Amino acid sequence: MLWRRRKSQAIAVGERFRRGKPSGPSQLAEVLAVEPDGAGIPHVHYRLRSVWREGDIATDIRTLAVSAFAQRYPERVQA
Repeated sequence: MLWRRRKSQAIAVGERFRRGKPSGPSQLAEVLAVEPDGAGIPHVHYRLRSVWREGDIATDIRTLAVSAFAQRYPERVQA
């Protein structure tokens, strides 16, 4: 299932998006599912990987509304 992203892009299962700067900490979000909640608002379920310069990595499963996800993770990453 696809959802609109900034009027021209869509978010699909398996895609990856990045947040952060190349020289500092970064976060990589891998889309696990895109589906509406009980109120019909589409949400992105994703695996978040946080990487720091020291090489520490933390992973977590999170959920955000599609619009919030698009603002927080603006950079699409090629797999």
